[in-house]
Amino acid sequence: DPVRLAGIAEKEARIDLRRRRFPQAMRRISRGLHGLDGIPGPAAEVARSLLARRYAYCRFSQGRIDEALHWAEVARRAADEAADEDALAQAHEMLNAIYAGSGREEPVPYGALALQAYTDLGNLPRQGHCLNNLAVQAFTAGQWDVALTSYRRATDLFRRIGDTAAEGNAAFNQAELLVCQRRHAEAAALLPEVLHIARAVDDEELVALALREQARTLAAADDPDGAVAVLLDATARFET
Repeated sequence: DPVRLAGIAEKEARIDLRRRRFPQAMRRISRGLHGLDGIPGPAAEVARSLLARRYAYCRFSQGRIDEALHWAEVARRAADEAADEDALAQAHEMLNAIYAGSGREEPVPYGALALQAYTDLGNLPRQGHCLNNLAVQAFTAGQWDVALTSYRRATDLFRRIGDTAAEGNAAFNQAELLVCQRRHAEAAALLPEVLHIARAVDDEELVALALREQARTLAAADDPDGAVAVLLDATARFET
């Protein structure tokens, strides 16, 4: 059953992406998409949409924005063809994430459309991710207080549903924004929990990012030696 196999491939790719194994995820996704060639019907279109969305995320993570937008649009068209509200919301969310993360102007309010759909569907996990993307967009637009509110809502949602890895990323985003606002004490209070989560879920990149912001809070607290030591630790982690 190629449709069910595609669904399994999408779930396996999701695990690969959490572990930042992008080439492996892309190979799985490609096999799943090839298996759907010539398969008609709404179920196949939904499976195709979800796989294309994951492929778009891989390309976005690699900095290949035009390819990411192409695959997100493939996901949107397939979801639209299937008339599946959840898959369409996920495609809109991916388009919003790419536009927000790349700093490009969004031609359609994809993020707002996705958030409304997830709210109607009662999908809390996706609401959290959507709020995170909207916060990035607000931050880029200079609406820092709006961004901070969305980051906090996303962090709370992820905590409620037990998605610890996503909670850590959303909490880090809060801390990074607070450092930009020179609210170093508030950021310093958040970062130990971010580091605890990042180490618990074996996310070395998040550990390095959190250490970088921790160094900035130490520098602001007149501890240059401590800041340099933490920065050296962060640099070593980024290099590996």
